[in-house]
Amino acid sequence: MELLESTDGSIESSDSTKLYYVKDIFNKPKAIIVIVHGFGEQLGRYKCEKNRFIEYGCCVDRFDNRRHGRSGGEKGYINTSR
Repeated sequence: MELLESTDGSIESSDSTKLYYVKDIFNKPKAIIVIVHGFGEQLGRYKCEKNRFIEYGCCVDRFDNRRHGRSGGEKGYINTSR
């Protein structure tokens, strides 16, 4: 199965924060996988997993959560005021 397209961009969330995403697209995929990274990570940390899913003919969508990777928001910010 041949990968048709790999695309990236950003979508705007309800509070206007831009969230960065990447999609790898097949014409007739076996499955669509969405990778959601953990706290303090970003989508690039899952390159090996992404490549394995692509080998199996799966579309792979992933995004950086707000304040992570290429998404908007203040990086590493924790509000300590109560």
